Amino acid sequence: MSSPPVGLNTIEPETLAEHGFIELLDGGNQFISRELWMERSQSVVIATEIRQALKAAGVSSSSQRNFLPVTKLGEIINHSDISKLINALKSCSDLSPSEKKQLVNKICFVKDNPPCSAYKRIVAALIKNEREEDIRSVVEESFSDDYLTTGCFSDHFLLRDQKTGRVCQTMQKWNLETRKKFRKSIDKFNAPVFMRPSDPGVYHYVLDDRVVLPFEIIPSAHGANGDTIYQLSRGGNGSDNQGGFSHIKCVKIHADHHRFGTYDVPHEDGFFAVKTLNSKERDEFDKEVKVMLRFTHRTDKQLVKLLATYEQQEEDGIRYHLIFPWATCNVKTLWRELRPIDRRDLSLIRWISSQLFAVGESLAYLHDEYALNPPLDRQEVWGRHGDIKASNFLVFKDPSHKSSRGSIFMADFGLSRFHRLHSRSQVKPDHASGSKRAPESDTTGGTFSRKSDIWTLGVFFLEFVTWYLMGYDVVCDDFPAARDEEDLGGIVTDTLFRIREEENVRTATVKPQVTKWIKDLHGSADATHYVHDLLNLIEEKMLVIAKDSRIKAIDLKSKLDVMRKKCMDDEKYITQSCGCEKTAN
Repeated sequence: MSSPPVGLNTIEPETLAEHGFIELLDGGNQFISRELWMERSQSVVIATEIRQALKAAGVSSSSQRNFLPVTKLGEIINHSDISKLINALKSCSDLSPSEKKQLVNKICFVKDNPPCSAYKRIVAALIKNEREEDIRSVVEESFSDDYLTTGCFSDHFLLRDQKTGRVCQTMQKWNLETRKKFRKSIDKFNAPVFMRPSDPGVYHYVLDDRVVLPFEIIPSAHGANGDTIYQLSRGGNGSDNQGGFSHIKCVKIHADHHRFGTYDVPHEDGFFAVKTLNSKERDEFDKEVKVMLRFTHRTDKQLVKLLATYEQQEEDGIRYHLIFPWATCNVKTLWRELRPIDRRDLSLIRWISSQLFAVGESLAYLHDEYALNPPLDRQEVWGRHGDIKASNFLVFKDPSHKSSRGSIFMADFGLSRFHRLHSRSQVKPDHASGSKRAPESDTTGGTFSRKSDIWTLGVFFLEFVTWYLMGYDVVCDDFPAARDEEDLGGIVTDTLFRIREEENVRTATVKPQVTKWIKDLHGSADATHYVHDLLNLIEEKMLVIAKDSRIKAIDLKSKLDVMRKKCMDDEKYITQSCGCEKTAN
């Protein structure tokens, strides 16, 4: 061999490898063997196709992290393609055809495998990280999808059995960077599927901070610019609403990741309200949920049902979340939208009568009917709502019927409590606020009880009649302004009662402005028999200072039912005035 020409730069042999020089001492024999072993190249092709499919099927979540919808995962990690892959893998070449078939069946969860023993997510992560040759050994170690729960990885990024401490020996052979990548890729396949149990109750999901929630990015029309029940009830305007005790946002849960079924309200599929408690105390969460558990199974009541709950670890601690159906709007928004009001439309007054009955029926259930058949191990059977107002009534419209006015559901049970018989009327009004509150909140020795709900419901009913006869602006502006007067502290307030103090004893009376307002409504040309009866019920049975003289919820329900049926059966009842300001109820 001749020497290199003089003057040319030469590279020392020991440095050639640094420049990508690979010496083939076998003369390239390895390439011949590789080409002859077609199964190996075929496994690479199959695995690459699966990797590409996994990447393409990813969905961006509202947190900007990708997740793979569970149905897509099932379609990609399918029996046919996994069978082809197993048959082509070098690590499975010594298996018999029946053993390969058994391995495929185990991965894809078919035939007689016990529930939840599939390996689809594990296998997807292995393929994604180009570790398909390790599929067999991981399955033989029995590290199935069952192990992909909170805390399933050790500090060294090894998949582990949390009960025994056993770690995956296959992963121990990997370098640290590969283990980290595998751990990260699992997150994409681990988005929870939110469900409801078949028996009364809800599921509570315990999630770590790595779990990607399957919440898709939603259009602004469903939250960012819309006035919804949750926004108006807290004075906010946006898809994420901050309140004193919680904040609520609209989310769209991917169709593959919720199995709530028909949850008793008309709804636009996929949109839900997630209520996040500001408090990180478990006790506060338990109190909130306890109220909801009382009626999750009552499909016949127009009470907003809790669908599921979850907690998730964050940097500053655990956050607690509750999932509800997403409402079209609240009653205040509905009043604003239903303009002009066509009082000649008989369906409108019939709808009003049916919805007020449904509201009364729901309150009667909270107050009394739960006690008729309580769980054997519970004594706290007497309930109250505690925060009845127009913005806490949700309207759910059937999206398939654009002309529908919707159904009104009672919501926001943040102040609700259930009490034992001996204590149900001894609750001090510590949280009383707002102009709709009952007078016992301000009187000497006053205590809250179920009858306090009757007062606030009476205020809501009076606002409803005012809207029907006079319109939205009058409800929101004129009626509150008419009630304005200074209280004992010199502060202008629009409560419906007036407080007097004599010898350090505070008593209440209904403001004369309220009495006059009701009288004026009676005098409206559009006040029919039904309207007169409803106003009489409000004034004589609900807005009564002495709370013990207020009507019981169960009796209110009965009266509203009689009135509702008359609205359906007697056209004169909803078209003609009785010719007087007040009628016997």
